Order: sequence, then structure tokens, then C-alpha cells
Amino acid sequence: GAGGSLGGPPLVAMVSCGTLRAGHEELHDQGLAGESTQRLNRTSGAQLEASFSSLLLQHTSFNCGNRPFHLVITVAAQGPQGLQALACVSSPPIHVDARKRSKGERPDARAGDVRLAEHKRAATLVRRSSSGGGG
Repeated sequence: GAGGSLGGPPLVAMVSCGTLRAGHEELHDQGLAGESTQRLNRTSGAQLEASFSSLLLQHTSFNCGNRPFHLVITVAAQGPQGLQALACVSSPPIHVDARKRSKGERPDARAGDVRLAEHKRAATLVRRSSSGGGG
């Protein structure tokens, strides 16, 4: 079937996120909210893929000693004794910043981009002008 994993046990992809601390080789897990494990599905031939949406980082680089984050993808087989890791790959360093930016700081952002700051003063002015007169 289309959802099989090439005749073997079901394969899953797991996403984790963390930072590397000076003097340590292991990733310090910083938490990732959302569904971070997905079954790998066959798309065509021997190609497998998983799709992750709505993953949310629990911390920023600022909260973690200004260290960059790394996304780690682990591919594992589901066997009788649980998951067995088959492969693991890490992203380049990613700086995670939660501060919202103005349209001037993000000129390429769309109007509905959640990374844009909404200024309360502007919202108040819009409310006043839309509630005035005419009806």
C-alpha cells in the first residue's frame, strides 16, 4: 500500500530540538510542543516522507544562554521492543528569537505574519475612527 515502509517494520520520523552546551557533546533538549513523531509514508518508489505542522519551540536562544538551537531528525523502526533508531541528522545552528518586529524591521513580511508586532495605540485609533458617526 501507499503507506507502507518498503516491506519492513513501520518507520517513523521524530523531531527534537535543543542546544549544545560548552564541553558537552549531547544535545540538551529544550522541548518542542506539538506532534513531533510522524509515520513515514511512501510517496513514490523508495521515497518516504513525513510532514510536521504546528511545532512550537518552548524556549528562545536568549533563555538558553544565547546558545543556538539544533533541530534533530531521527528515523526509527517500530519493532516488538519499541522504537529502534536507524539514522539521525542535525540541522545547522538556528538562533531562536521571540521578539516581534515592526513592519519596518521585516519589510518582506505579509500583513498577517505573526512575527509582526501589533501596536496597541494604532488599534485604539482604528477603533475610535470606526465607531464614530454615521449611524
